[in-house]
Amino acid sequence: MSLLEDDSKQMSWHLPGAILLAVIVISFAISMIIGRSEFDKVTLCEVGVKSKQSIILFDKTGGFSENQKRILEKAIEREINELNVGDRLAIYEIEPTRLNGLSEPVFDKCKPRDGSDADALFENDRLMQKVFTQKFGDIVAKVTDEMISAEDAKTSPIIESLQDISSISSLDSSVTLTRVILISDLLQHSDALSFYRASPSGHSPMSIQSQTPDLFGVDIQVYWLLRNGSEKNIQNSGLMSWWENLFETANTQDFSVMKVR
Repeated sequence: MSLLEDDSKQMSWHLPGAILLAVIVISFAISMIIGRSEFDKVTLCEVGVKSKQSIILFDKTGGFSENQKRILEKAIEREINELNVGDRLAIYEIEPTRLNGLSEPVFDKCKPRDGSDADALFENDRLMQKVFTQKFGDIVAKVTDEMISAEDAKTSPIIESLQDISSISSLDSSVTLTRVILISDLLQHSDALSFYRASPSGHSPMSIQSQTPDLFGVDIQVYWLLRNGSEKNIQNSGLMSWWENLFETANTQDFSVMKVR
């Protein structure tokens, strides 16, 4: 057999193999494109998929000390890191005047991928990182800074805001509320109930059962802002026990507290 004939046979085997490999690669690429999920451009949430939602609620009554600002920035950064990709984060503030409860959301998006798990062959990790930073991470940091730098409010309808959270989330078929992060001194102050007019010990949670929000299965994380002066006296008068009883009545899944001085 001549060398020419041998080379011809090798070529005859190599060509079909190369074609088969190209077909496999092209088919895989097409399947990746076809199977790619569709995401909402505003919320960054996957279209048609119900998202687990966490809500951060800022209570600005009394303002924030410099140390509280520092701690809260780190706390919120940790909360963001613990979210899974696709989880939805909404940030609200307590609106004590016009709405007497929950504000409109000042942030509401799903956590996108940051590119750390990108497929090098078919995905652009730098673009993912850019989207994560500019459309999610940087905005959360900006909103947090605005919340903790804002002027303090005159009244604090905390319970009313929690009622609104319960109602709004239950009416939103695109989310399942799983966690509420409450940043507050817990000094409820509204026309319906005020700890400035009477200490927590003078109000049984059962006496306001009709106002107790339905928070079935939701985890509550409280960052408890500690105060001085007369407000410190209220905080020391069974305030935390009162809230523990309230959240137990609301059937929350888990209740955790971090004191922030």
